[in-house]
Amino acid sequence: MAEGRLCNIDGLILTAMVLTEFSNVGVNTLVKSVTSKGLSPFVVLVYSYAFGSLLLLPLAFFSFSMEKISIRKETSVAKVLGTLLSIIGALVVTLYHGPVLMSSHSDWVIGGGLLALQYILLSFSYLVMAHTMSRYPSTVVVTLVHNVCILIVCAFVSLLVEKDDSKAWIIRFDVTLVSLVAVGALNSAYYIIHTWAVSHKGPVYLSMFKPLSILIAAASTTLFLGETIYLGILIGGILIAIGFYMVLWGKAKEAKVNILGSIESPPSQKAPLLGN
Repeated sequence: MAEGRLCNIDGLILTAMVLTEFSNVGVNTLVKSVTSKGLSPFVVLVYSYAFGSLLLLPLAFFSFSMEKISIRKETSVAKVLGTLLSIIGALVVTLYHGPVLMSSHSDWVIGGGLLALQYILLSFSYLVMAHTMSRYPSTVVVTLVHNVCILIVCAFVSLLVEKDDSKAWIIRFDVTLVSLVAVGALNSAYYIIHTWAVSHKGPVYLSMFKPLSILIAAASTTLFLGETIYLGILIGGILIAIGFYMVLWGKAKEAKVNILGSIESPPSQKAPLLGN
């Protein structure tokens, strides 16, 4: 029964994490559409996190294990190798093109470098998130504080960057407003699911889904926007898929061993002392 319950929880977390990566691609698409209409990307961040904070405020009002690696265990080896393969695959997708398999023109040098920097910083944020959730396990409140902090930082930067352009702060009451609200809501849901997942599975499991978003974005832009398909995308995608599966296998095997171990060795009970 315990093993079946664990499988249900693991399946729910896996499904939620995959959906968040799809939503992340959708958020990036919405942001691109809004900025293409003339709104500053700095202002987009300010408004989207402001809307996200407002949406979370009622929920927060009503609602007041790090990874263990042992190189001798096959589950740990699978997790380490899987992580390395996924990282290599992500770098191949973003930084290596190779021969063109389908024609289209794009320049990924700056974008790939910024994406690599983002994921390096994101790995540190997952460690902080895991530590925070171990001390204060309230996903909604943690997400609200996260949104407010980003809102303050982005507002400060935007005031410096856009100080001479007052029109950059004007929101048109059309698809722009709807997109900003949607981005704020999706970002909040995205972070809530991440904090919930990291409290159950740890930061390494959470980090494994980031290379998957690169593969999803590459496939989506190729199918719907006609972007170029390079050999590097195929090679990187295969490496990401293999590494992703290896980490999931290692985590599932490790969780099953822990459950069986806890069943086979119940807590010892002290025998009552015999009276004289």
